[in-house]
Amino acid sequence: MKAQQSVADLFYNEKILPKKIDVQEALLTPKEYAAITPPTLISEK
Repeated sequence: MKAQQSVADLFYNEKILPKKIDVQEALLTPKEYAAITPPTLISEK
C-alpha cells in the first residue's frame, strides 16, 4: 500500500490528479469487496 500511496502522491504533485488521494480511504473493505465479486469467482473451501 505504501507503493500505491507513493504513486498517487507523485501523480498529484505532477498535476496528473486534480486532488490528493488517500489510498487507505480508497480501498474496499472485505465486506464491500465480497458484495461486488461475482459468485462464479468465489470458491468454496
